[in-house]
Amino acid sequence: MLNHNAYTLHIKPMADGFFFIFPGEEAGGYWKRNLFLWHEESYFGTFLEFSTHEGFTGVKVDSYGLLTLLAEDRLHSFIYFDWCEPGDALLAVSPIMLESIRMGKWLPDFQADGRSPFIWKVPQMVWDEFNESFWDQLFFEETMREFVSRWYHEALSQYVASKESGGRLAEKMALLQEGPLTSDELKAYFDEQRWHEWTGMADEELPFTMGIRLSEPEDDQDVWRLETVLRDRKKPDTVRVFSGKRLLKKWEPFLSRIDAEQQRWIKLFPWLQGEDGLAEELDETAAWDFLTDSSEKLLALGIEILLPAWWEALKETSMTVKAKVKQTGTNYRPSFVGLDAMLDFDWRLSMNGADLSEEEFQTLVHEQRRLVKIRGQWVRLDPKMIAHLQALMMQAKREGLRVQDVFAQGLEEDGNVLAEADEFDPRAFAQVKIELNQSLRKMVQQLHDVTEIPDIPVPEGLHGELRPYQKLGLSWLTFLRKYGFGAILADDMGLGKTIQLIAYLMHVKQDEKDGSPALIICPTSVLGNWQRELE
Repeated sequence: MLNHNAYTLHIKPMADGFFFIFPGEEAGGYWKRNLFLWHEESYFGTFLEFSTHEGFTGVKVDSYGLLTLLAEDRLHSFIYFDWCEPGDALLAVSPIMLESIRMGKWLPDFQADGRSPFIWKVPQMVWDEFNESFWDQLFFEETMREFVSRWYHEALSQYVASKESGGRLAEKMALLQEGPLTSDELKAYFDEQRWHEWTGMADEELPFTMGIRLSEPEDDQDVWRLETVLRDRKKPDTVRVFSGKRLLKKWEPFLSRIDAEQQRWIKLFPWLQGEDGLAEELDETAAWDFLTDSSEKLLALGIEILLPAWWEALKETSMTVKAKVKQTGTNYRPSFVGLDAMLDFDWRLSMNGADLSEEEFQTLVHEQRRLVKIRGQWVRLDPKMIAHLQALMMQAKREGLRVQDVFAQGLEEDGNVLAEADEFDPRAFAQVKIELNQSLRKMVQQLHDVTEIPDIPVPEGLHGELRPYQKLGLSWLTFLRKYGFGAILADDMGLGKTIQLIAYLMHVKQDEKDGSPALIICPTSVLGNWQRELE
């Protein structure tokens, strides 16, 4: 029989919260309603569904939910809840933990725990609340200090993600959690003052925001220019370049703050160090690093980055590899036979409207160029893409360009764009745009539209009249024979495939006059029909 005025609560920690054990779902409903009667965070228990954990029945509560339940003593006043021993320890520590969270001024510890680039640091005021023996006691399979460190991080993370703390901070935390910066990089950038400014916990706000602008050189061989820019908060369209010498009079009190931020950038990326503070000029290699890596990380920190207008489009562009089939003298008749016939070709590479010959490309690779201006257009040569290209070209030269590679591209006019992957198609030319010469273009056009293939007259001596589609079949077989290709006649039964083939054999005999025999393989059941047709 249940005592409806007293109940012993048992709590078990879970990977992402806590589990309250109740005596079954039916009887436990009474205790759940009364335990969470005044708990706003769980909407008074209505959001908590019964489930099972390690064979027990109960409800799961997240870390911040448990903290508010225990710390604010909002339990039913007419029911006595007797807590298990671990529950007593949680009751003791939860008020000071919740107080420290609601005071704000939270600080991160940038020591990755495997799931996040940082964990929330437990404030000293929490540690000072109890003596060392309290923190050293075992709590399930860890010490109380270890447990509270994890609980505080989970509870504060959930609080920050909730509407209670405001959405802006939650968005910033998501940028760090999912962003490109490592724990070491975050530790290099943030000090306590910058953290409070960045999270909006600091009282004073600068009258401007700080950013970095990278400008490309006019001449390909010149240096890139790096500038610190200040955007007026009251007039967002107004951007001023900070040179370290001149500043608006009303902004002069913040000069040290500008210098401190520049030093953080340098600490984050030491190669940005110039002779006197932040570098004002970057060589091509440094500009490449800034464009491809540093700018993304600075953006994740909320720092405005102004880059050349063409970069955003260019960084998504891959190099198109082209193999241009050479002409065979003045005679445009193809000098090949069959799908395995080899074709002569020249390499050409194209990106962002700029074409490179193989020699130009190899020169740039040898010079280890990354950003180069070619015929007025900027081209990027990513190391990974270069390695892929070189391997592709080497394999393609080794295997050669065959006629069947033209057909492997589906006879598409646009060809393919090289994909930046660690591996490529075993057939190298599957990733190359093949540019056809005049004779090949004509042949491909005829393959696209059979009405453009040469019309072959019905051979003399054929005792019969070919229908229009049968004449087309004769022309098709003859057209493919010219290039050494095989063919299939796929007309339906009874539409005259036999007479088309006989006409084709007669044409070959009369036109080529080489006396080559023809081998016909067929079931014995149709031998009589073939003999009659041939006669």
